[in-house]
Amino acid sequence: MKNGTYLMGTNGKLKPLNVKTGYWVAEREINLSDVEAGQIVGVWTDESGKEWIDESHLVADLSDALTLADAWEQIAIYDNNNSVTIPL
Repeated sequence: MKNGTYLMGTNGKLKPLNVKTGYWVAEREINLSDVEAGQIVGVWTDESGKEWIDESHLVADLSDALTLADAWEQIAIYDNNNSVTIPL
């Protein structure tokens, strides 16, 4: 699957999301088979080649995004405006 953020449709298919503002924050890793309609997932491949599928949330404020990422023990967030990953 291509790296990106997706919305699970009611038809059981993932639809790519193209968001230009805010920050994506992963809450937890999730199995694709467990994703429900209306849920948002982020898909990415790390440097070792492992593909991650994370339940993700859009957060408008950088400070709030960083706070959530810290609470959820994440290693990075994604800045939609600048199309860059912000490591923690």
